[in-house]
Amino acid sequence: MGCNYLSARLLYVNVFLLGCMKTVGDNGMDSIYYQFSSPNVTSNSFPQVMAPATINWKKFTRTSQFTVIPGVVPISVSQSIKDMVSKLSLDQDPDSVDGAPTFEFWLEQGGSLTESLAKVHGKPDTDPEVLKSRLPTREALQKLLTPIVNKQITPLVHKLYDSQCQGECTACYSLVRRYREGERRTHAAHFDIQALVTVVFSLGSAGTDFEGGLYVTTGEDKKYIRLQEGDAVMHQSDLLHGVEVLSGERWSWIIWYKDSSTCSNDRPAYWNQEEVSAKDPIALFLHAYRVHMTPGISKETAQQEKFQLLLASAELGFPRAMNDVGTLYNTGAGVELNETTARFWFQRAANEGHADAFYNEGLFELENPDRAVELFQIAAKLGSREPFYNLGVAFWRGAGVTQNMSEAVYWFKQDGTADALYAIAQIYKMPSSDTWPHEESEAKLWLAKAAESGHADACVEQAMILLNGGNPTEALPWIKKAAEGGNVEAQKYLLAVARQNSQRTKSEL
Repeated sequence: MGCNYLSARLLYVNVFLLGCMKTVGDNGMDSIYYQFSSPNVTSNSFPQVMAPATINWKKFTRTSQFTVIPGVVPISVSQSIKDMVSKLSLDQDPDSVDGAPTFEFWLEQGGSLTESLAKVHGKPDTDPEVLKSRLPTREALQKLLTPIVNKQITPLVHKLYDSQCQGECTACYSLVRRYREGERRTHAAHFDIQALVTVVFSLGSAGTDFEGGLYVTTGEDKKYIRLQEGDAVMHQSDLLHGVEVLSGERWSWIIWYKDSSTCSNDRPAYWNQEEVSAKDPIALFLHAYRVHMTPGISKETAQQEKFQLLLASAELGFPRAMNDVGTLYNTGAGVELNETTARFWFQRAANEGHADAFYNEGLFELENPDRAVELFQIAAKLGSREPFYNLGVAFWRGAGVTQNMSEAVYWFKQDGTADALYAIAQIYKMPSSDTWPHEESEAKLWLAKAAESGHADACVEQAMILLNGGNPTEALPWIKKAAEGGNVEAQKYLLAVARQNSQRTKSEL
């Protein structure tokens, strides 16, 4: 039986098996496998063609799977998502993976367009006015996307992961992300700890709208999945993946599923238990970051169990766990603080080529800037985001390297955190020199970006600019944001305003 290619497109994933195409028939899942180098095939009716793939973990006998589903989102729907979301100001709170501004928009959480979203710490939706202003967009997107989720994606999740879903798998989180120059272009490699199943929909085409994009990895080489607009990737939490947009602009729509009709927060604590009992290093690692979700467990017990799980994973040869064991020893979390043992584990992870471990080793060498910067540069070259900020500081201050403002700005931009954006603003504020120009307009631009990302001092400076310009009403939200970020002066200012308003009200009475 031959392959009927409606449109073949190269999938940039050199993995163990790409010759796996499954056709879903009316009577269930027909498993028909072919060996082919370009598995990404479009179809006019969903979901006739899928392309499962398997990657091998080289350091131990372990595989992780993902499935490409071509053309699941119509181009018109993809364009509508981008059109609607691009009219809004995207969230810029720190990402839980790497601390960079998220540049995302949550469509819903736990089936709610309001209540649940209003409780997400750090999100603009905690402001009732912002939540209200975004509701029409969320309602329009819900109407547009619910048929795709309910009729196509959720049934497929149940088919592929039937033994784990047990008929309960529910789309619990839905969000849209944007990657582009001047915002964020990377998302560090990570596991989706909170999701039983993840579905990522590409709202643009690799090679046309952007280069790079979603990649899979085992902690070594990145293998890009060259998705086209409307394609989706479905995977579970044991797939190590990230994003690196080399050029252009990439949009994606993401859904995270749980095996709970109520999207219960404690469900992840029960996942992969058979693999944990079998001492699978990836399962041990994942459970380490879920054990705190166990109902009734104390914080202290959770920390101790986390350490034991990570230690077991590390001793089985997982470099990421080795690095994290080092971190726990270095911070005294769940285990007695021991810098010597921390360095031992960082060195073991570094010997295995784990990028973040080189950064952590570098932190022990700060009194020797030359060596620290050398280790930071190795970490960055291997793909770690962790040293970006410190490399920016090194070039800014001339510590361990020749002072170079252009290099400093480059690394701060790569880092993209609020602190880094604020540092760029400070660099552009510097007096002109033979090697660096003073640029007030650039300083204001990056100050605004830092303030949007929640940098408390930047928020205060942004408020002062508005106050000095006679715009106290526009300044107030920035003062509130600075106060929420811990700026004491902003907190005192708000307290004084509240007292004045209280006294005014009493005098009027």
